[in-house]
Amino acid sequence: MAIYSLSSKAIDLQAAAAPIISLSRNYRLDDGIVMHCHRRGQLLFANEGTMYVRTADHMWLVPPRIGLWIPPGTRHEVTMQGYVRMRTIYVDSGEDAGPDDDCRLVIVSPLLRELILAHAGQRSGDTQDERAETLTQLILNELHSAREIPLKIRWPHDVRLLIACRTLLQRPLLPNNLASIAKVSAVSPRTLTRLFRRETGIAFNHWRTALSVAKALCGLNEGARISDLARELGYRSPSAFTKVFRQTVGFTPRDFLRLQTDPFSHGEMAGSSACSGDKSPPVRRQN
Repeated sequence: MAIYSLSSKAIDLQAAAAPIISLSRNYRLDDGIVMHCHRRGQLLFANEGTMYVRTADHMWLVPPRIGLWIPPGTRHEVTMQGYVRMRTIYVDSGEDAGPDDDCRLVIVSPLLRELILAHAGQRSGDTQDERAETLTQLILNELHSAREIPLKIRWPHDVRLLIACRTLLQRPLLPNNLASIAKVSAVSPRTLTRLFRRETGIAFNHWRTALSVAKALCGLNEGARISDLARELGYRSPSAFTKVFRQTVGFTPRDFLRLQTDPFSHGEMAGSSACSGDKSPPVRRQN
């Protein structure tokens, strides 16, 4: 395990004249990058491996084929959940690539993935040839049409809650009841309930549902079957899991898998309104 500060190369690249610059780096399990920010917007993306990203108040799991848009000036830290091949891009603040006020998860289409990898294979710098300019415009176009995954998880500050949340992040299959989780944090279920409401604004079960959907996205990326994920995450049936998944992010697991194989699929997906971990996603069924 190694903890990195922002590399000098990453800092130097921020000042380049090119509208998009890319950075490639490989990491091992539990490697981390300390809290930092960039003058450019960033699409944090890994071609292999899952990253855990935290800002002051939220966290995201970012598996392959999903990217996290991070606006300029947003402080964040990154921890690797395994071997990670990071292929990230930084976008000049003058380009309209994403919102300036909030991070957002986006589906990285096969086309956008190949464009990022092609750009990463070039020499980043101040000058751009015709190919680089074409790649830049295509990447910006794909970023504009990338489908958002409306899922972000409130991250608490109270030490007792942090113990519970970090345990659930690493071991999502703990018994699905407050008493078991409260025991991990050495508090009563009533105290745990009160702390979750105070620090996250939602109930514990709602928070855990958002985490289970985030874990499911990672599992789908790894090729897990929907029925297996439903069972492993504690749902009574694949249909119950699919319903909660759709109500949380606005589309079904099958929609998500389809978008990852169709490079030109930007149409509407099945599902209705979505809600993030900031709101109140549906409660997972008790076992």
